[in-house]
Order: sequence, then structure tokens, then C-alpha cells
Amino acid sequence: MHYPPNRKPTSPLRNQMNPALWITGLIFSPMGAIFLGVGLFIWLTQEPHMDWDEYLALTITFGGMGAIFLCVGLGLLLGHYAKRKRMRTLMREGACYDAEVVNAYFGSVQANYQPGVILECKYVDTQGATRLVKSGTLWRVGMLRKPEEYRARVWVDHYNPKKYFVEVLDSAFTGPVDYDDR
Repeated sequence: MHYPPNRKPTSPLRNQMNPALWITGLIFSPMGAIFLGVGLFIWLTQEPHMDWDEYLALTITFGGMGAIFLCVGLGLLLGHYAKRKRMRTLMREGACYDAEVVNAYFGSVQANYQPGVILECKYVDTQGATRLVKSGTLWRVGMLRKPEEYRARVWVDHYNPKKYFVEVLDSAFTGPVDYDDR
């Protein structure tokens, strides 16, 4: 078992979190608040100045769009922070194992016409059991490499081994880039 001397969670979190979802949440939340505010403004002040159909259509359109954008944006932000909190808790309280990457393959989701990479890792826990785990979709990897070129750690909850995350070490992103020809 490996316990790193530096317990700062910034390095692994930087590579594991998806910044696109966080940025989308930052954009959608204020946009939704503005639309919701316009809808509320129309609802509260414009009834005597408009005919009923126009008043109702504008109120429902702006208020509904604002509520949807606000809920989606806040949901993305809360999901991002919840995942970050779970990862920090595992890094602080869980066990850390050096893992051997046994398989690397392209995921089914693409961003900007580039698929993410998923790693399958194998580690041996303190009881001697060999466990196989999968990483989340990694976006900063670029092209797919051979599995032995990746280095990874697995952070596992002591009481529930189903709660884990795979940390891909920064040195795995350097060096020659080849496609895996398997």
C-alpha cells in the first residue's frame, strides 16, 4: 500500500474534474437568473400595459426558460462540487494503491470530435484480493497510448471498495504519443 507524503488534493483533482461542466454551470446559472428576473418583472409590472395573451406568453416563456437554465446550471455546479468533495474525502480518509493499467480504450462520448480515454486498472488490496476498476473518461490525454505508458493510483474507501477513483499521474501525459494497435 502506498501513502503519498504530500496529501494536497490539487494535482489529481486538476486532471480528474471536467472543467467544461463547471464552466457551463457558471454560464447557465446567471443566464437563468436573468431570464427568471425578466419573467418576474413582466409578471409583476406589465399586466396593465399588455393584453392578456401577450402578457401570459412572455411571463411563461421568460420565467420558464429562466427556471430551466437556473436549475441546469445549479445542478452542474452542485454536481461538480459534490464530486470534488467525494474525491477529497477519499484522498484524506481512504487508502491509496499503486495500480497497473491493464487496458486503455476510447470511450463512447466525444468532445470536439475527440473521444475520451477510459483506463482499466488492476490493484491488490491489503487482504491480497486483486480488484479491477475503471477510470472516468479522461479528456486531457489526447490520443490513446499503450496501457503500460500510463501510471495510475486508485483511491479507495476503507469500508466500501466500490467507492473509488482513479488518479492518473501527470508523468503519464508526457512522452511519445502512439495509438494502441490492439
